[in-house]
Amino acid sequence: MSRRAKRDRARFRQWARQHEGWRDRGGTHGDWEPDGLEYLAGDRPVQRPRRARGSGIWDHQARSPYEDELARALIRARVTGFERNARLGPWEVDFLWPREKLVVEVDGFTHLSRERRELDRRKEESLRARGYRLLRFQNREVRAHPQACARKIQKALRRW
Repeated sequence: MSRRAKRDRARFRQWARQHEGWRDRGGTHGDWEPDGLEYLAGDRPVQRPRRARGSGIWDHQARSPYEDELARALIRARVTGFERNARLGPWEVDFLWPREKLVVEVDGFTHLSRERRELDRRKEESLRARGYRLLRFQNREVRAHPQACARKIQKALRRW
């Protein structure tokens, strides 16, 4: 296993340890527990949003290093007009071009679970019903070829 893979696995384990005890603490909503991953879709927040350490965003989740890498590649490719961690109704998207109605998602291995795939499918249907186009990239794709991902986004923006 490569150093990068070990580091990514350690980061995920640390994140999981920090977020695993929300049911035990009782949260702010009494004994309510979400079914599946519905709380990620904004139906009912499990705990108050917090400011992510070291960034200017407020949310249940901080940006991933892969999203940062893609943002740097977009800036180097002079792609402008995007918003990061934007909200569209109950959904949060990684990158949004509101004028062009383009959404870009960077997915990691947490999106491989059955519940998360179902939530992603519903999110995609909802966004398409609102007229948005959706591009998805895997973390490994962004890590290996960030400039190629930026070129795909440029191409999608030109087709608008």
